[in-house]
Amino acid sequence: MKTERKSPEHGGALVEFALVAVVLYLILTATIEFGRVLFSAQLLQDVSRLAARELAVMPMPIATTFEQALADSTVKARIWDATKLVVDASGTEAQLDARFAALPLVNRALRPLMIYDDFSCAGHPLYRYPGRMVSGAPNPPGAEPYASCGLTGEVTVPVLNGGVCCVDLSVLAEVRTNAADADSGPFSGVSAATPNGVVALQVRYPFQAATMSGYAIQSPGDPTIGAPLEADAATPVGTYSGSDGRGAQYAFGKKVLPYRRILTGQSYFRREVME
Repeated sequence: MKTERKSPEHGGALVEFALVAVVLYLILTATIEFGRVLFSAQLLQDVSRLAARELAVMPMPIATTFEQALADSTVKARIWDATKLVVDASGTEAQLDARFAALPLVNRALRPLMIYDDFSCAGHPLYRYPGRMVSGAPNPPGAEPYASCGLTGEVTVPVLNGGVCCVDLSVLAEVRTNAADADSGPFSGVSAATPNGVVALQVRYPFQAATMSGYAIQSPGDPTIGAPLEADAATPVGTYSGSDGRGAQYAFGKKVLPYRRILTGQSYFRREVME
């Protein structure tokens, strides 16, 4: 009886695939995430252009500052309301569409960047802007369902400050030479800024990768692969999970933070109507 000899290359294709698959998966991951970054950046630019154009034609006193403009009741009802970045996701698709249709123009335009969240408020699924949801005292009866969880409907963009979490940035902000000084902003027609009477704003978005991890910055020449940023053990797994919205995922046998960058869209329009 003859015994069949196995080729010395038996199983070689499997080994080759295992080696090549790593590279293929990395390319696929990078392609997906780059596509998300490009889509987000383009949408942010469109949203910033919409916000700047609408504020430019809104009749307001010449000395109005950017903060005063955003606090104006007409602006909040028609253009932008920072407390309407969280939307009740319960009910039918038609009901959800009606809730978004009732939002101010800029809030509505941010819908493609919002995420589905069923972990921040038990029993109340949400669509919300990524970032840290602002907490406050539960609202009285008749308020949005998520108010029972102490959520205000506002979302901020958390940024690490010296490795410590977090400095909270507003989603919509004025472009200024001094961020803390309203007088350095160009919105007011009597501002010391040159030029003045200009809507100069940016929309901020915390992009976080669903398939790539974040790493600590190392000294020149040192690889980052061994220094993933670890997430808090109490943070549930999810791209934007946790109280600070920085998310968590598993990699290297531990819970780590996803890769993260703050994207912005900026636009400038001369104010056309001043009272």
